[in-house]
Amino acid sequence: MILGIVSFVLCLGFLTGIPAIILGHMSRGKIKRSNGQLGGGGMALTGLILGYITTAFTIIYVIFILVFAGAMATTAASMEYDGDMEGVTAPNDWDSSDFEDAFKKELEKGLEKEGLKSSDWDY
Repeated sequence: MILGIVSFVLCLGFLTGIPAIILGHMSRGKIKRSNGQLGGGGMALTGLILGYITTAFTIIYVIFILVFAGAMATTAASMEYDGDMEGVTAPNDWDSSDFEDAFKKELEKGLEKEGLKSSDWDY
């Protein structure tokens, strides 16, 4: 009974659930063979039931986690790059002069769109 309660309350699953099942069956068998000299059948049954419940919950939980992880992996694999680089930072192996050159080119494009000349600006 104690292993069943510990398994149920502390969510220890297989760690104490399976021993609770084994010891519950052993205890109930021993009580039946004693011809009424031993008591505690209710406690053995309680441990047995809690052990089964906890083991079943653990199996369901593991299956859920595996299915969820599989769904996440499938979703991640199916995602496509849409070309939007907004918010993406440059890798550490970029030279700062590359960034400055790219910045100047983008700035010039923006100024030209506004009808300004890049030669008018000191940057």
